[in-house]
Amino acid sequence: MPTMSGLRKNRRTQLFFMILAGAFIARFLLIARLDQRVVYSDEQKNLLLAANLTGGAGYVLADGKPTAVIPAGYPLWLAALRMAGLTGPAQVRLAQLVISLATIVFVAFFSRMLFGSSAALLAAAGCALYPYFIFLPGTILATTLYSMLLVLGAWMYMEAVNTNNNKMMFFGGMVWGWAVLTVTTAIVLAGATVVWHLRHASGSRGEKLRLAGCFLAGMLLLLAPWMVRNQHKLGRPLLATNGGYNLWLGNNPAADIEAPCGVPTPPAMDERIIRSGSELYADSLFSATARAYIAAEPGAFAKRTLLKGLFFWRLDPSPVTASYLSRGELVRILGLITFLPLLILTFWGYIKAPPQLKKRMALFFYYALAYTAVHAVMIIKVRLRLPLDHFIIMMAAYGLTLVRPPRPEPEERMPGSA
Repeated sequence: MPTMSGLRKNRRTQLFFMILAGAFIARFLLIARLDQRVVYSDEQKNLLLAANLTGGAGYVLADGKPTAVIPAGYPLWLAALRMAGLTGPAQVRLAQLVISLATIVFVAFFSRMLFGSSAALLAAAGCALYPYFIFLPGTILATTLYSMLLVLGAWMYMEAVNTNNNKMMFFGGMVWGWAVLTVTTAIVLAGATVVWHLRHASGSRGEKLRLAGCFLAGMLLLLAPWMVRNQHKLGRPLLATNGGYNLWLGNNPAADIEAPCGVPTPPAMDERIIRSGSELYADSLFSATARAYIAAEPGAFAKRTLLKGLFFWRLDPSPVTASYLSRGELVRILGLITFLPLLILTFWGYIKAPPQLKKRMALFFYYALAYTAVHAVMIIKVRLRLPLDHFIIMMAAYGLTLVRPPRPEPEERMPGSA
């Protein structure tokens, strides 16, 4: 006869697959409603880069010149989909649905490692039903792929720390490298990981440095070819050439914090950029102009930066599929009533966590602080925060397990165990 623990395990497995099925249905129904339009300029650039890559033209946009205005991680993935015969927007969205489901699986395993089986199921359910995670696969933007890489990379990193595993740390670093190639600002989260590691990870100083070296070596293995390519094609070993523009938009006094992209480039600046014909020149010009804004009014810069930092954690982030869906207000309300309870449960779980687990949860707060800091200085789009919401949901799930009487259950690992 099956044991009670075996029955509980079977029920959890069945419930987990029911959660995945619900997540699939919700995302599929959304994608089925969308037509073949490609609305956002970044979506159009992503698809064009993928088409040029598979067509033999190289990593170029419409002008045929080598570019780094979008980092290569996501267009390369789209190119792989094209090589597999998935070329249309609907097909890409269905592939992203699979990525979204994989992210839920990684969230569940990561949560189980840290918080136990009950929290893992709650975290999976939270990610399955979170409105913005349902909408994300409907856009041909890097956020869905980046979310998966971020969760997977953080999970592999923590597992490598727990087991003192050099190989896992190296391969986890490779995942982080792909994340940086997908969304350049992931570099600040990788830096936050190293800072947390050197301050809080267990082991001797030598062990910490060895694992950190494996992590950075894995990242460099993924990043080096792209940077060498940019040195050869563009003249500088950078990750992307859009940083100056984002800094300019983020600090332009005429830009709306909520909709910064509504500010056109001044004709004189456009003329200089066109005359130069250089992405590097454009990047430098935008950066220099942004620094001039900051130097001219440092008080306004400080106020604007603070406001952008607060706005980054707005309770109702703008739906990323607003141009595709007609019920934007409903989406906003759903975001408001879901995110606020998550924040409350997150802080409750952190306050009530035992010291060893609290130290591990601090990694997610490092991520929040680092990401807020970089986006408060640069451009603010609240959808850029959404990948961090996976960690918020994980901690909130743990907090929710603490608001009911604890129930003993067998676990391979106790919460917070190394």
